[in-house]
Amino acid sequence: MDNVICTVVKSSSFNAISYVNVSDNAYNLMKEVCAALRVHLNTFKLIEEESAPPLVDKFGWCTWDAFYLTVEPAGIWHGIQEFADGGLTPRFLIIDDGWQSISKDGEDPTKDTRNLVRGGTQMIARFHRFDECEKFRKCKGGSLTGPNHPPFDPKKTKMLISKAIELEFAEKSCDKAALGDEPKALRRL
Repeated sequence: MDNVICTVVKSSSFNAISYVNVSDNAYNLMKEVCAALRVHLNTFKLIEEESAPPLVDKFGWCTWDAFYLTVEPAGIWHGIQEFADGGLTPRFLIIDDGWQSISKDGEDPTKDTRNLVRGGTQMIARFHRFDECEKFRKCKGGSLTGPNHPPFDPKKTKMLISKAIELEFAEKSCDKAALGDEPKALRRL
């Protein structure tokens, strides 16, 4: 498409400006618009003019985003392997909640609380020792790459989290139903 220039406008300054551009490709459209605005506004640089900050060399991965509380050694191993297969190498790894030894009040303080899946459920428990939980203690060096490596099913993590969300909604619905009559009674007062 050819650029169209308006020859009717004769002013050198404006309080506001409207810029219109058309393209078949949304990415090219944005590049063209940004380039034109850069010239007129002169208040920013295009990404091509910027240098990448040093932080980009420190790419890392936090397991919370992938696993929440369902984190396990085999999942971490497969996650790192997926990054490597995609040509990325995380420079650091944060193993978030789900690795630690915790127990709830009233439970055996020497045994780990099991089946914590939803975020927040770990908050009602406490460290009983500053060590990894049983699923991490069982993992021995080299066991993730050996012939009898533990299985990993990424669908299991998603299924556990989905079920936990379903339970959370069901609990909230029950709580609302149990409290349903109270707000009506308070409105009558």
